[in-house]
Amino acid sequence: MLKTRLERGQSLVEVALAMPLLILIVMGILDLGRAYYAYVTLSDAAAEGAAYGAIHPSNTTQIVERVADTSNPLVVIQPEMVSVDAPDTDPGNPITVTVQYEHQILTPIMSSFVPDGKIMMRAEVVQAIINP
Repeated sequence: MLKTRLERGQSLVEVALAMPLLILIVMGILDLGRAYYAYVTLSDAAAEGAAYGAIHPSNTTQIVERVADTSNPLVVIQPEMVSVDAPDTDPGNPITVTVQYEHQILTPIMSSFVPDGKIMMRAEVVQAIINP
């Protein structure tokens, strides 16, 4: 059956009305994916620093550099975002590496639900000190 001219116009209007909603949904999914990726990167960086700190607990500068070196172009970790807590460097005591990151939301509607369009993320890893 041949579509009339009005039916073809109706389809175009329906697509034009649905497209902004579909674009927002896709952008929201991409934002959630970016946030998850950032959190995994932070967790891996903190784990790398804690693993190094378990062997070299008194060398906090090197631990912070190790964490910062694990960052990538999408999630850049600066040394001031990293904190190392090792109250006692004897074997068996804990060393804690914490990484804080400010994640920027890109979708306009999602960023309106979050203050300033930014989410504060934090990853913390605790390891037992192996070697003083």
